[in-house]
Amino acid sequence: MTTPVTFISGILAQIYTARQLDLLHLSIINLLDMIKDGEIDLVLEQTKKTAKEKKAFIQKIIDSVDSPELAGALQPELDSNAVDFFLEKHLKEYLVQLQREAEKMVSVKLTTAIEFKTKDVKEMAERLSHTLGKPTVLNLTVDHSLIAGAIVQYGNYITDYSLKVRLEQFRNHWEEAAIAKS
Repeated sequence: MTTPVTFISGILAQIYTARQLDLLHLSIINLLDMIKDGEIDLVLEQTKKTAKEKKAFIQKIIDSVDSPELAGALQPELDSNAVDFFLEKHLKEYLVQLQREAEKMVSVKLTTAIEFKTKDVKEMAERLSHTLGKPTVLNLTVDHSLIAGAIVQYGNYITDYSLKVRLEQFRNHWEEAAIAKS
């Protein structure tokens, strides 16, 4: 069975967009609800169920998980026949710790003029994490009216690096200069 630290760090290392983080939170909540309701333990503790039936039940649960990162971390546990991992006494601990760590992630809104490749988005999130000293995810929006550049928003901090703003500033300076010469 994977250790909680390995399990959690493996999942969070793959999360770099706000959408991924939202899906992770939703998936954790859904799984914790199943655990709270006793659905999983009820099936896994039935002596009449075969190991194959229990494994098929867990596979359905994994297939219903909205977060690919979380589903990807759960699948090896099932593949190694660690069905007991999915009992409340184990899985709940992992999920609660994962939820706590995921809540520490910071969201930075990034509005760009173009859509970036996945590897570039991941790299930007990693750099921001290093800069801010906190795990960071990007909430991405594409706005073609920016022409080029980006707008970065973190909390109350907003910086506009767009070409649209630079052109507006240039136009204002040019109009002021033209009016002053008249």
